[in-house]
Amino acid sequence: MNSDDFDILCGYETTSWACWHPNEDSSIEWFRGQLDRLHGRSIFLGLNRSEQWPAHLVGTHLPNFHARGHVGDRRLKRFIEDARLNGLVGSFMTDLSEEICTRSDKVTVDIPAAIASLREKINVLGPIERRTLIAFGDKTFESLRKGLGVGRQAITTHGHHKTAEFEVDFSGEHWTVYRVWHPGNYGLHRAKVEEQLPEQLAYINQSVS
Repeated sequence: MNSDDFDILCGYETTSWACWHPNEDSSIEWFRGQLDRLHGRSIFLGLNRSEQWPAHLVGTHLPNFHARGHVGDRRLKRFIEDARLNGLVGSFMTDLSEEICTRSDKVTVDIPAAIASLREKINVLGPIERRTLIAFGDKTFESLRKGLGVGRQAITTHGHHKTAEFEVDFSGEHWTVYRVWHPGNYGLHRAKVEEQLPEQLAYINQSVS
Protein backbone atom coordinates (compact mmCIF):
# COMPACT_ATOMS: atom_id res chain seq x y z
CA MET A 1 0.00 0.00 0.00
CA ASN A 2 1.45 3.35 -0.99
CA SER A 3 0.87 6.57 0.94
CA ASP A 4 -1.23 8.31 -1.73
CA ASP A 5 -3.71 5.43 -2.08
CA PHE A 6 -3.82 5.07 1.69
CA ASP A 7 -4.81 8.74 2.01
CA ILE A 8 -7.59 8.29 -0.55
CA LEU A 9 -9.01 5.29 1.29
CA CYS A 10 -8.87 7.17 4.59
CA GLY A 11 -11.49 9.48 3.09
CA TYR A 12 -14.08 6.73 3.63
CA GLU A 13 -15.30 6.55 7.23
CA THR A 14 -15.74 2.77 6.94
CA THR A 15 -12.08 2.16 5.97
CA SER A 16 -9.85 0.12 8.24
CA TRP A 17 -7.23 -2.62 8.10
CA ALA A 18 -6.69 -6.00 9.75
CA CYS A 19 -3.94 -5.04 12.16
CA TRP A 20 -4.37 -3.77 15.70
CA HIS A 21 -2.33 -1.60 18.04
CA PRO A 22 -1.70 -3.31 21.41
CA ASN A 23 -3.24 -0.31 23.19
CA GLU A 24 -6.17 -0.03 20.75
CA ASP A 25 -4.82 3.07 19.03
CA SER A 26 -6.81 3.51 15.80
CA SER A 27 -5.23 6.77 14.66
CA ILE A 28 -4.53 7.25 10.97
CA GLU A 29 -0.93 8.01 11.83
CA TRP A 30 -0.51 4.64 13.53
CA PHE A 31 -1.93 2.86 10.47
CA ARG A 32 0.33 4.95 8.24
CA GLY A 33 3.27 3.42 10.07
CA GLN A 34 2.02 -0.02 8.98
CA LEU A 35 1.95 0.67 5.22
CA ASP A 36 4.29 -2.19 4.43
CA ARG A 37 1.76 -4.60 6.02
CA LEU A 38 -1.40 -3.24 4.37
CA HIS A 39 -2.85 -4.79 1.21
CA GLY A 40 -6.02 -5.46 -0.76
CA ARG A 41 -5.44 -9.10 -1.66
CA SER A 42 -8.06 -9.94 0.95
CA ILE A 43 -10.96 -7.73 2.00
CA PHE A 44 -13.09 -8.08 5.12
CA LEU A 45 -16.64 -6.80 4.70
CA GLY A 46 -19.11 -5.96 7.44
CA LEU A 47 -22.70 -4.96 6.78
CA ASN A 48 -22.78 -1.50 8.38
CA ARG A 49 -21.72 0.56 11.37
CA SER A 50 -23.84 0.34 14.50
CA GLU A 51 -23.18 3.92 15.58
CA GLN A 52 -21.86 7.26 14.36
CA TRP A 53 -18.21 7.88 15.20
CA PRO A 54 -17.56 10.70 17.69
CA ALA A 55 -16.67 13.93 15.91
CA HIS A 56 -13.10 13.97 17.26
CA LEU A 57 -12.36 10.62 15.55
CA VAL A 58 -13.58 11.59 12.08
CA GLY A 59 -10.68 12.34 9.77
CA THR A 60 -8.06 11.42 12.37
CA HIS A 61 -8.82 7.78 13.23
CA LEU A 62 -9.97 4.55 11.54
CA PRO A 63 -12.13 3.09 14.31
CA ASN A 64 -14.16 0.68 12.16
CA PHE A 65 -13.43 -2.86 13.43
CA HIS A 66 -11.13 -1.19 15.99
CA ALA A 67 -13.53 0.38 18.51
CA ARG A 68 -11.91 0.65 21.92
CA GLY A 69 -13.19 -2.07 24.25
CA HIS A 70 -15.46 -3.68 21.62
CA VAL A 71 -15.68 -7.42 22.27
CA GLY A 72 -16.10 -8.33 18.59
CA ASP A 73 -13.15 -6.21 17.48
CA ARG A 74 -10.97 -7.76 20.19
CA ARG A 75 -11.99 -11.17 18.91
CA LEU A 76 -10.83 -10.24 15.43
CA LYS A 77 -7.44 -9.21 16.78
CA ARG A 78 -7.19 -12.46 18.70
CA PHE A 79 -8.38 -14.67 15.83
CA ILE A 80 -6.37 -12.99 13.05
CA GLU A 81 -3.29 -11.14 14.28
CA ASP A 82 -2.60 -12.97 17.55
CA ALA A 83 -3.20 -16.30 15.76
CA ARG A 84 -0.62 -15.26 13.13
CA LEU A 85 -2.89 -15.74 10.15
CA ASN A 86 -0.33 -13.92 8.06
CA GLY A 87 -2.26 -14.25 4.80
CA LEU A 88 -5.05 -12.17 6.36
CA VAL A 89 -3.11 -9.74 8.54
CA GLY A 90 -3.10 -6.29 6.94
CA SER A 91 -6.17 -6.95 4.77
CA PHE A 92 -8.43 -4.05 3.84
CA MET A 93 -11.62 -3.77 5.92
CA THR A 94 -14.82 -1.88 5.14
CA ASP A 95 -18.62 -2.08 5.26
CA LEU A 96 -21.05 -2.85 2.48
CA SER A 97 -23.59 -0.24 3.56
CA GLU A 98 -23.10 3.34 4.75
CA GLU A 99 -26.28 3.15 6.85
CA ILE A 100 -25.76 3.54 10.60
CA CYS A 101 -28.07 1.25 12.60
CA THR A 102 -27.69 -0.94 15.67
CA ARG A 103 -29.87 -3.75 14.26
CA SER A 104 -28.69 -5.46 11.10
CA ASP A 105 -32.20 -6.80 10.41
CA LYS A 106 -33.35 -3.19 10.00
CA VAL A 107 -30.61 -2.27 7.51
CA THR A 108 -31.76 -1.95 3.91
CA VAL A 109 -28.87 -2.49 1.52
CA ASP A 110 -28.98 -0.64 -1.80
CA ILE A 111 -27.17 -3.49 -3.53
CA PRO A 112 -26.21 -1.76 -6.82
CA ALA A 113 -24.91 1.27 -4.89
CA ALA A 114 -23.03 -0.98 -2.44
CA ILE A 115 -21.33 -2.90 -5.27
CA ALA A 116 -20.44 0.36 -7.02
CA SER A 117 -18.91 1.76 -3.82
CA LEU A 118 -16.96 -1.45 -3.24
CA ARG A 119 -15.64 -1.34 -6.79
CA GLU A 120 -14.58 2.29 -6.24
CA LYS A 121 -12.52 1.31 -3.20
CA ILE A 122 -11.04 -1.70 -5.00
CA ASN A 123 -9.97 0.55 -7.86
CA VAL A 124 -7.88 2.48 -5.33
CA LEU A 125 -6.43 -0.75 -3.93
CA GLY A 126 -5.29 -1.62 -7.45
CA PRO A 127 -5.93 -4.56 -9.78
CA ILE A 128 -5.08 -8.12 -8.82
CA GLU A 129 -5.72 -11.38 -10.65
CA ARG A 130 -7.26 -13.21 -7.69
CA ARG A 131 -8.89 -11.53 -4.69
CA THR A 132 -10.52 -12.86 -1.53
CA LEU A 133 -13.57 -11.25 0.08
CA ILE A 134 -14.65 -12.30 3.56
CA ALA A 135 -18.20 -11.33 4.51
CA PHE A 136 -19.20 -11.15 8.16
CA GLY A 137 -22.67 -12.67 8.48
CA ASP A 138 -25.34 -13.99 6.16
CA LYS A 139 -26.85 -10.63 5.16
CA THR A 140 -23.53 -9.25 3.95
CA PHE A 141 -22.80 -12.48 2.06
CA GLU A 142 -26.26 -12.62 0.47
CA SER A 143 -26.07 -8.98 -0.58
CA LEU A 144 -22.75 -9.68 -2.30
CA ARG A 145 -24.11 -12.80 -3.96
CA LYS A 146 -27.10 -10.95 -5.38
CA GLY A 147 -25.06 -7.92 -6.39
CA LEU A 148 -22.55 -10.08 -8.23
CA GLY A 149 -25.27 -12.07 -9.99
CA VAL A 150 -24.35 -15.44 -8.49
CA GLY A 151 -27.00 -18.14 -8.05
CA ARG A 152 -27.52 -20.01 -4.79
CA GLN A 153 -26.50 -23.26 -6.49
CA ALA A 154 -22.95 -21.90 -6.79
CA ILE A 155 -22.50 -21.75 -3.00
CA THR A 156 -20.48 -24.41 -1.20
CA THR A 157 -20.89 -24.82 2.57
CA HIS A 158 -18.34 -26.73 4.61
CA GLY A 159 -19.89 -29.08 7.12
CA HIS A 160 -17.36 -28.82 9.92
CA HIS A 161 -16.77 -25.10 10.37
CA LYS A 162 -19.82 -23.91 8.33
CA THR A 163 -17.90 -21.56 6.04
CA ALA A 164 -19.89 -20.74 2.89
CA GLU A 165 -18.17 -19.69 -0.33
CA PHE A 166 -18.58 -19.03 -4.03
CA GLU A 167 -16.34 -17.89 -6.87
CA VAL A 168 -17.05 -15.26 -9.50
CA ASP A 169 -15.24 -13.24 -12.15
CA PHE A 170 -15.77 -9.53 -11.64
CA SER A 171 -14.16 -6.48 -13.26
CA GLY A 172 -11.35 -8.55 -14.76
CA GLU A 173 -10.54 -10.27 -11.45
CA HIS A 174 -11.35 -13.70 -10.03
CA TRP A 175 -13.00 -13.40 -6.63
CA THR A 176 -13.50 -16.03 -3.97
CA VAL A 177 -16.17 -14.82 -1.56
CA TYR A 178 -16.55 -16.38 1.89
CA ARG A 179 -19.19 -16.09 4.59
CA VAL A 180 -17.96 -16.34 8.17
CA TRP A 181 -19.76 -15.68 11.44
CA HIS A 182 -20.05 -12.13 12.72
CA PRO A 183 -17.46 -11.54 15.48
CA GLY A 184 -19.89 -9.47 17.56
CA ASN A 185 -22.31 -12.35 18.18
CA TYR A 186 -23.00 -13.12 21.82
CA GLY A 187 -25.47 -15.00 24.03
CA LEU A 188 -26.68 -18.18 22.36
CA HIS A 189 -24.32 -17.59 19.42
CA ARG A 190 -21.21 -16.91 21.48
CA ALA A 191 -19.93 -20.50 21.37
CA LYS A 192 -20.37 -20.58 17.60
CA VAL A 193 -18.22 -17.49 17.23
CA GLU A 194 -15.59 -18.52 19.76
CA GLU A 195 -15.22 -22.03 18.34
CA GLN A 196 -16.11 -21.89 14.64
CA LEU A 197 -15.01 -18.39 13.58
CA PRO A 198 -11.31 -19.09 14.36
CA GLU A 199 -11.57 -22.29 12.30
CA GLN A 200 -13.25 -20.43 9.45
CA LEU A 201 -10.54 -17.78 9.37
CA ALA A 202 -7.76 -20.38 9.60
CA TYR A 203 -9.31 -22.25 6.66
CA ILE A 204 -9.40 -19.07 4.54
CA ASN A 205 -5.86 -18.19 5.57
CA GLN A 206 -4.64 -21.54 4.25
CA SER A 207 -6.37 -20.78 0.94
CA VAL A 208 -4.70 -17.38 0.52
CA SER A 209 -1.23 -18.13 1.91
